[in-house]
Amino acid sequence: MTPENLLILACTVVFTVLGQLFLKLGANQLGQASVNSLWGLLWFIATNLYLIIGLTSYGTAAISYIVLLSRVDISIAAPAFSLTYVLSMLLGYFFFQEPIGSTRILGAILICLGVYLIIQK
Repeated sequence: MTPENLLILACTVVFTVLGQLFLKLGANQLGQASVNSLWGLLWFIATNLYLIIGLTSYGTAAISYIVLLSRVDISIAAPAFSLTYVLSMLLGYFFFQEPIGSTRILGAILICLGVYLIIQK
């Protein structure tokens, strides 16, 4: 993968993870959602800054991913995108004090190793 394509992949991953962070922050403000008040839920989503930023980040990530797919094989892009799992786990740990056990750490290491192997020529 060229340095330019690696940068596009990095942007895709970063914007996806930022989207997840902001969606989680907004969801925490919402509390346990109920579908009984659909209009209230939609209004909350439409007016909550965290959710708006999160959805915008996801949209930006989608555009970046489309650009990446126009340049590299999906058999490389899709597995490389799994780095979002590792970064999301770290976000959960640092921002929301979610526990990370040894099994998760091993899984994250294996994901990173797999991505490294897949993007090699």
